[in-house]
Amino acid sequence: MQETLGCAAQHGAAVAAIPLRDTLKHISEKGEVEATVPRENLWRTQTPQAFQRHLLMSAYRQAWERGVYATDDAGLLESMGHPVKVVSGLENNIKITTPEDLILSEGLLRTPRQ
Repeated sequence: MQETLGCAAQHGAAVAAIPLRDTLKHISEKGEVEATVPRENLWRTQTPQAFQRHLLMSAYRQAWERGVYATDDAGLLESMGHPVKVVSGLENNIKITTPEDLILSEGLLRTPRQ
């Protein structure tokens, strides 16, 4: 987390992320594979995400005025053309969205640290 905060302090915006290992498929409306998406240069964004306050406030204001939607705060800064730096994340830094994620996180918490 400290690395992400430091990077944001220096560059304005930073997110933790890890490179994708999975193969990605683009699927048609019929449920058929249309293409395999190259995974080079694709990263899975995690938290923390950190931003200089004035940049984030400006991004939200501009998004509201232009009707821009993003799935995370970094997407709002991207939409206004501000670069977002990537800091290496951790595989065990999982997002808890589903009951299965909660079970996985409980297992990670029980695992002794090395």
